[in-house]
Amino acid sequence: QGLYTEALPFLQRVLETHVRTLGLEHPTTLSCFCKLANCFTHMGQFDESLPCSRRALEATERTLGAEHPGTLNSINTLADCLREMGQFNESLLLSQRVVEASVRTLGAE
Repeated sequence: QGLYTEALPFLQRVLETHVRTLGLEHPTTLSCFCKLANCFTHMGQFDESLPCSRRALEATERTLGAEHPGTLNSINTLADCLREMGQFNESLLLSQRVVEASVRTLGAE
């Protein structure tokens, strides 16, 4: 947890900069939301991670489409958070969604 604690203020600053310069729904900003959510998840701060993950997923689906790699990454971020929170069924459904979309877009191999 130590490195995540050290990384958190830097991630927050980077996110603030991206929001200010690129906007809330720019792909780079959305990727930063996922990184921040992952950091919160690893620190066990689910009250921060869950809304951050959900916000990133909603925005990536809206701006990039349901099967874009950025959206699939956002789904994984949310699934990881839910798994760490013990919400295994919802996490599994999201993970299956990623696998199915990946097979459709990239092929089975």
